[in-house]
This record gives sequence, C-alpha cells and structure tokens, in this order.
Amino acid sequence: NTISSLSFPLIESVLILGCEEISDHVKNSQNISKYHVFRVLTTLATENYQSISKSSPNHFISFIYWLDQYHNLFEKKCFGCGNVLSVSVGSGLLPPVIRVRGPPQLVFHFECYQEQAQFSFSLFQTQSLQPSSS
Repeated sequence: NTISSLSFPLIESVLILGCEEISDHVKNSQNISKYHVFRVLTTLATENYQSISKSSPNHFISFIYWLDQYHNLFEKKCFGCGNVLSVSVGSGLLPPVIRVRGPPQLVFHFECYQEQAQFSFSLFQTQSLQPSSS
C-alpha cells in the first residue's frame, strides 16, 4: 500500500486548545480557546489547511507535517529578536508563531517577521537600484 492509496479523514474545521482545555471543550462544546496563542494558531492552522487541501493530494499528511512544526512552540527563540516571548499589540505575550521553512527553520513573532520582511524588501530595492558593474 502506498500513501496515495490510503483514505484520510476529511477535516471540516481546526481547533487548537491547551491541554487543560480539552475536558472543558468536551463538556461545554467550546469552539475557541481561552488562550490567545491557541486562537492565533487555530487561525493559522485553518488557513494553512485550506491552502494545502487545494494544492496537495496528500493534504492530510502535509497538514500533520505542518502542525508538527509547533511541537516546540514555547522553546524556540525568535530569529528576529532572540526572545521566546514578545509583547504583541493587543494580545499580551506570544511565542513566535510564524514558521519559515529552512534549513534551518526560522521562527518569528508577527512583528519581527514584518520587520524582517520590510528590511528584506528595502534591501532588495536598494540592490536593484544599484548600477550594474558589467
């Protein structure tokens, strides 16, 4: 049997909860985490799954690999600022939830990723405006 011949479940929605929230979810059918970080991850996971499911025939496995990137959520330091936690506007402290495929895999806080993207874009513009040396 190959992976492509296996039948995988259809995922209708994604909900990421903290460990102690699981029993509350079962009892009360809560559809949102009380923790902001897990609400953010739920949004990212939902968007990612929707994107993967449109482009990959093995979308379930691709999604599981994507989800596995977060096994060290509260351990990896942000590539931008070097911290595990950062104050996020209106959200309090958040770990770096942006994952950029590598090697090595880079992790960023939202704000640090935006700063990195702006820096990279301005560096690209500066380099493209330089006269060629040919």
